[in-house]
Amino acid sequence: VTGVQTCALPIYVKRAAAGLLKRAKLYTVAGAIDRTRISLPLADEKVLYSSAKICINAHERDSDMKISHSIVNQRAFKICASGGFQMVDDVPGIRRHFGEDEVAIVPPSPDEWLHRIDYFLTHKSEREAIRRRGTERAHAQHYSHHRVATLMRELGIVLESRSEAQKAQEI
Repeated sequence: VTGVQTCALPIYVKRAAAGLLKRAKLYTVAGAIDRTRISLPLADEKVLYSSAKICINAHERDSDMKISHSIVNQRAFKICASGGFQMVDDVPGIRRHFGEDEVAIVPPSPDEWLHRIDYFLTHKSEREAIRRRGTERAHAQHYSHHRVATLMRELGIVLESRSEAQKAQEI
């Protein structure tokens, strides 16, 4: 898919450049590259996530790289909603939103990440089952309208059902 190759190249180049600069002990420049964000149009992002065999989602960590932030990033929801298979680091909130049968939750060991990547690359049926369940969960519970409805419910605001609103428009 041409769109995927075009979109993925800048991310790969960015990561490779930062890694080489760190090896050369040019930490200031490497840090500047690491802090840049690459944005993709939503349609390209969906194609990228849905076409990859494995989408790796590592959350930001504190400066010591040991403690992850407690907030689940938006990418955790986008990958699943786009139909992608997600391997995600074990951040405190991830299990509130997805089960281990819906995303592959990986502990912070580099060896374990490599082991799981190899495993899921060679176990397509298991990968596909997890991907399908994650997508179903994202579609059923994690769209923006689900968040708005939850917020409204928590605030005690009653929403009209769609059919009541349609009936009112007909009158």
